[in-house]
Amino acid sequence: MKKFFLLNLICVFYLVSVSAQITYTSNSFPQAGDIIQTTTAVDSLLNVTPASASPSTWDFSGLIAINTNYDTIKAASSGAAFASFPSADILQSFIGSFGGTAYVDVTSNQVIRIGGGVEVFGLSFISPFIDPHVTQQVPLTYPNNHTDSYQWANASHIDSVPFLGPLIDSFTGGVIDFDSIRFALEGDETRSVDAYGTCVMTHATHNVLRQKIISDFEFKIELYIPPPFGLPVGGSWFDATSFIAGSLPFPTSGTVVRYDFLSEGIKQPLVSLTMDSTETFVTNIEFLLDTTGTIGIDYILDEIDVNIFPNPVEKVININIGSDIPFGGYNLYLTDILGRVAIVKKHILDQNQQLDISNIPNGTYVLILRDRYGKILKREKLEILK
Repeated sequence: MKKFFLLNLICVFYLVSVSAQITYTSNSFPQAGDIIQTTTAVDSLLNVTPASASPSTWDFSGLIAINTNYDTIKAASSGAAFASFPSADILQSFIGSFGGTAYVDVTSNQVIRIGGGVEVFGLSFISPFIDPHVTQQVPLTYPNNHTDSYQWANASHIDSVPFLGPLIDSFTGGVIDFDSIRFALEGDETRSVDAYGTCVMTHATHNVLRQKIISDFEFKIELYIPPPFGLPVGGSWFDATSFIAGSLPFPTSGTVVRYDFLSEGIKQPLVSLTMDSTETFVTNIEFLLDTTGTIGIDYILDEIDVNIFPNPVEKVININIGSDIPFGGYNLYLTDILGRVAIVKKHILDQNQQLDISNIPNGTYVLILRDRYGKILKREKLEILK
């Protein structure tokens, strides 16, 4: 009897382990038009659990939001320097939350920053990465590890940039006649899936992979001293970072440790925890506040057959499903372009459905159908015009 009980216990543990382990794929990669919701929280008591080869459960349902921002991912073609990076798909921030523009190529298995630049003192410096920065690779399962080094630099003659010469003289006292300025960024990044399991959010529970990301980076500002007496050789680059760093809106070097909780099909981490330099405590928390209250415009590969008309619409939308209704019915959401839900109807079991939008203001909306588990079945852009 004891052997039978032990065998059952082992089987249950195995099934739980298998069900909690997921594969994270390119379905979760960002696409132009996706709406990213970033909610910030503070919780000084939150601790990061150790790495584990057994399924874990993380409960973030008690996180309290301080503020929430919504950003729509822009197509790379909308960037001013797109002609220099025609293979890029989207735009992202060049230096974390501090700005700049990165041109990003989204492939079937990688997200790669191939070019970009920063704006410093009102000036723009855009160029390709010398060594592109791969920010994500798939498929991901426990215990995958990826490493990446990257390098970027941009140099310009001081006289080619208005007001740059006097600006540099104001920092250096004008005692040296500098010829050019160069901005350089380099770094190393290690990404490891160190745990997996379930992540409990306020409105839902998700199977996740926890990815630990360690990033070491250095940003330099260098000034070129030309060779004396007009000689062809003998010039040198002077590191001026320490003189100018205090005027920059971002740190020029450091190590960042972050834990991202990734769920398949969701275009951003459910939770992202940034640690202090000693990895002792959490310094910043960003999380997805409400996957039912704000809906990302996802890139769907396997939508079901649904006829939605008329479009544009004045008063009533007709929704006709041409295939079988999913088991348990489906939920219907009408969201604005920021992902905010205007209408919700749940547990629909009919193939034909009408939605009254007479009280919804004119504008561009997205109609989304999800099954009982939250999987998107259909998504369609909708114009309300009365």
